[in-house]
Amino acid sequence: MIGTALFILDGKPVPAFYDNLKSSTNQINLQNLKNSLNMKNGWRTIEADGKTEVPPDAFVVAHRMKVAEDVVQFENSYNLDEFQSVDGFITSYFVRRDKPDDGYNYICYSFWKDKSSFTAFSKSSSNKFKAVDSYYEGKLVLIGK
Repeated sequence: MIGTALFILDGKPVPAFYDNLKSSTNQINLQNLKNSLNMKNGWRTIEADGKTEVPPDAFVVAHRMKVAEDVVQFENSYNLDEFQSVDGFITSYFVRRDKPDDGYNYICYSFWKDKSSFTAFSKSSSNKFKAVDSYYEGKLVLIGK
């Protein structure tokens, strides 16, 4: 198994560092999510029978973008506030990678109530972001008080 891991790596692992440039949160949707998580004293109560999967708490999208020129203009024009009024939107973070090794130097992580909320947004005319997207269903999402 270690031999396989060494075969996959090309040299030592290199950490990736990101600067959080902007963030945006819909406080009402965030509070609704917290209320739906059945939390007591900051901890979640989950019934686990060993057979049924734990349902996802949120749907996460990572918009990965390559920007080579006019990065300052791009950073200033990237607007997260338009997410605020979108049904099912919870929060988003716009980050810049310090030394991209794959050319993707910006990522916007957006958290949604569920996949259908994001799908409705992505089909709407207000979605102008063109990027390579990765999707994740977040189970047991950690949310601060």
